[in-house]
Amino acid sequence: AVPAQVSDVAVSGVSRATPRSSGGTAEACLWIGIRSEVRRIRLRSCAWEGLWTGTAAHNSLFEDLDIASSGVAGIYLEHWTTNSVFRRFKIDCPPGCYGINMEWNDPAWGGTAASVDNIFEDGTVANGRVGAYMQPGTTRTTVRRVTFSGQTFSAINDWDGVQNAYYENVYRLSAGLSAITDQWVG
Repeated sequence: AVPAQVSDVAVSGVSRATPRSSGGTAEACLWIGIRSEVRRIRLRSCAWEGLWTGTAAHNSLFEDLDIASSGVAGIYLEHWTTNSVFRRFKIDCPPGCYGINMEWNDPAWGGTAASVDNIFEDGTVANGRVGAYMQPGTTRTTVRRVTFSGQTFSAINDWDGVQNAYYENVYRLSAGLSAITDQWVG
């Protein structure tokens, strides 16, 4: 009934001997899979993702997150992250990285989307391929008051999402690059 409390944590250098050889099943700096309140986290050099959420990470609060140099994603929402708030975050991605990645609605998991009724607010996402990648099925997820800069594909990619919202964001992108797209990124 009481959320787990995680705060004032610094983690860096999480990797297998061959970085990203786990196929996404390891190499995150921090895994949160239960209802939690997560505050003041600094994550660096995580081979797969900085922060992973899923399983039963519902009605959670994540705030004051500082994430840099993660291989695949700064924040990776997997099945089932719901009704959670991500506030005051700073993500700096290397080339090809997704700042925030919300996994698809995989039929193997009953077709339920990874991100439902979540809010991302008052943060920054710098560099990488896509700032916030809403994969198919992402539902009623809001991105607001986030500054995006330096992405190479788009700031927000809402590919087959359902009733998502994004507003009051700041987009500092290269000329000719769309702030919001709706396609498969690969």
